[in-house]
Amino acid sequence: MLKSESPASRSEVNGTEKNYVGSASFPNHPTQPLAYSIEEACRVAGLGRSMLYEELRAQRLKGRKAGRRTLIMHADLIAYLENLPERAA
Repeated sequence: MLKSESPASRSEVNGTEKNYVGSASFPNHPTQPLAYSIEEACRVAGLGRSMLYEELRAQRLKGRKAGRRTLIMHADLIAYLENLPERAA
């Protein structure tokens, strides 16, 4: 390990160390996930499952399928929330 690297930036797998921070494998590691499960999207957006499924069914929120799993892309969730009507004062 180099002196400038912190132990948290390295992981030991099968006795070999791998550098994850700033490595070629993860050059632009995102700080947020690319996609959310239904449960994660509910938690992040503060919405209930029924509401989320209703919005997916009405196609106001885009969902993608990975096998049986429904995923909601981070950008799609942000776009949906930004397009909600503003509350009148």
